[in-house]
Amino acid sequence: MIVKTIHRPETAFLFYLEDTLNRFQHCIDYGEFPDDDEREEERLELYEMLTEEQRLEVWGLSADLYSLLDKEQTANCETEGTRDEIAKRLQNAHGSSDWLELLRLLRLQSGMMERSVVDYMRFRCWSQLGYPEVALAFIKNAIRLDPEDSAYKHFALKLVNRMKDWDSLAQFADQYAADCPADIGVLIAVGESYHDLAVHNRDQSYNKKAVEYLKRGLETTDTSGIRESQFASAVVALAFALLHLERREESVRLLDSWITRCSENPEFLAARGMVHLTVDYVSSIRDFEHAVNHRTKSVLPYLEYSNWLLHEGKFSEAIRVAKNGLDYVKRASDQAKLLHLMGIGSAYSGKAREAVCLMTEARQLDPTDQGLFSNLKTMTESLKTDGSSMPPLDLLPQKTRDAEDLSWPLSAYG
Repeated sequence: MIVKTIHRPETAFLFYLEDTLNRFQHCIDYGEFPDDDEREEERLELYEMLTEEQRLEVWGLSADLYSLLDKEQTANCETEGTRDEIAKRLQNAHGSSDWLELLRLLRLQSGMMERSVVDYMRFRCWSQLGYPEVALAFIKNAIRLDPEDSAYKHFALKLVNRMKDWDSLAQFADQYAADCPADIGVLIAVGESYHDLAVHNRDQSYNKKAVEYLKRGLETTDTSGIRESQFASAVVALAFALLHLERREESVRLLDSWITRCSENPEFLAARGMVHLTVDYVSSIRDFEHAVNHRTKSVLPYLEYSNWLLHEGKFSEAIRVAKNGLDYVKRASDQAKLLHLMGIGSAYSGKAREAVCLMTEARQLDPTDQGLFSNLKTMTESLKTDGSSMPPLDLLPQKTRDAEDLSWPLSAYG
């Protein structure tokens, strides 16, 4: 029995949530809840392990899930408050990102919002709380209730991407492409999804689809309702799809045209620098310099430009650039590389102890980096002497990269 292996309320909560979703999906598929006495006993045992707050949440979730059956059930929660009071509390909860409170208040709103909007809000809450499987159930229902809203499909694709459910991502992309062949928001979201599938599966047939749908989305003349960041994300995804299809010159021309139109957008500069990095190191550094100065959200320009500055002997500037890059890191290995570069800059600036501290922190983040290990060892041994002479350190090489080693962090766009 699975319950015997569960010892923490949070683990029991996760199992109970999953089982609740499965029960409602069974009811959607077959018209009734599953009849399984042994499973029901397990659910009762799990329920006994939950905290009082968790019990309220699963009770509320069960009530919410009845909307998937086109039924409404009142949750076991307070019902006090006038319509204006509830509206004010909804606004405050949303504004303060109090997701649990927002979930509770959505159960009180009683027709103040359209059903599809309510389920969209439930999707946001459960996604922010870290339960993507629950969030997916509600965004799918929002799509069912309002199939004309392309933003819902965009959110669904992004959520499934974050869940790394690649089979579902391919299924959703195919379905939405067929359902909305002329909707710009859907075309862009589908194209980006195909590019992500190409990167994950190393299957260039997906990149061919990405090029098709992204071009159709970007060529439209009706841009109403599409955020600038969505266009930027689509342009960069198209550029990388072309690069991975060995159409580098076309990728550069695409980015050239958009840089001409939006010269202040650092992501286009960063992307073109990455495309140049496959064949032309000098051109890539020029683009990375401009991208960094405009504070791109991509980390690679900070890494490459800071390393170039170290080779040029511009140590203070190299430290500054690497430090700025720390604002955008999402991977421990990238953070370690930036700290390593800062450590090298500090060492050559005569700050040996600061260099050792930075390299030690980097080493803790990435113990596998042998170049970092070598430099840290060199600096540590140098401190044991008088430290009057600066020992030579290993700098990262200045070189081009293979296209397959480069991919764009699409999540950088809001």
